[in-house]
Amino acid sequence: MFSRYTHVQDKTVKDLQALAARVREEGRQDFANALSAVLGKLSENRLNLAVLGEFKRGKSTLINALLGRPLLPMAVVPLTSVITVVEYGEALRVEARFKDGRKETIPLETIPAYVTERENPKNEKGVEQVRTRFPPRSLKGVCGWSTLRAWDRYMNTTPGSLLNFLRKRTRPCS
Repeated sequence: MFSRYTHVQDKTVKDLQALAARVREEGRQDFANALSAVLGKLSENRLNLAVLGEFKRGKSTLINALLGRPLLPMAVVPLTSVITVVEYGEALRVEARFKDGRKETIPLETIPAYVTERENPKNEKGVEQVRTRFPPRSLKGVCGWSTLRAWDRYMNTTPGSLLNFLRKRTRPCS
């Protein structure tokens, strides 16, 4: 299965490199730069998995079940209000990223203080996202994120709005 993926990926990389060279020759540096960005993403071998849904539909519960450990807070009432990223890391590490650019390493048990409506109402702490690096090898190359409440703004909008929402979050693990 992975040999087929590797073959398709290699061919795609070669085709994109050839296309980038051609558009560069034609003076389209902007397009060449965009192709280079796509090539960079391909070389990362990373799968971004978004878990989207309405309030209280079990998004955090699903992620915790897949991880085999209760990393994300769960409750009977709507709880999470900040984007929460889970990705592979050599050691367990949790980092809060703030809208003003600050980053702070936090203990695992304090995640609710940053991502829940109960402990951070209306995101008064200005948290952009909380990122959890988790060591199971099954996560290597996977970056999942739970958008939770952020998704609600887009539930009753056009498909184009949903696409814009997802595009803004294509680099959650960077």
